[in-house]
Amino acid sequence: MSPWGSKPGPLNLILSDFDRAGEDAWLVGLSFDFRKVGLPGFSAFANLASGRNGHDPTLSVALPDEREIDLTFDYRVHEGRLKGFWIRVRGAFLNEHGARSESSNEVRVTLNYDLPLL
Repeated sequence: MSPWGSKPGPLNLILSDFDRAGEDAWLVGLSFDFRKVGLPGFSAFANLASGRNGHDPTLSVALPDEREIDLTFDYRVHEGRLKGFWIRVRGAFLNEHGARSESSNEVRVTLNYDLPLL
């Protein structure tokens, strides 16, 4: 259990944490605010991470190399009747390469609304 909700770390992505024993990992990200092209309220970011050489110290076996791509699109309403409404759509795509290779994909949609209570 963690007081942060999950383990804090620089490579804690949607599907993988890239913190396996012995793992070498890297991350590159890119973000864009679409108001620069006339679409206020829209933004997006993407992360690509890769990890290799991880192993299971209990079983002394190599773990498959991993590569994850995360895409996030946000729309926030800043004025009008729906001011405070925010929708986020996230996609995560994880590929594992090795003896026990698997792939998994996940899409998440989050709806938020700021309620002025005070």
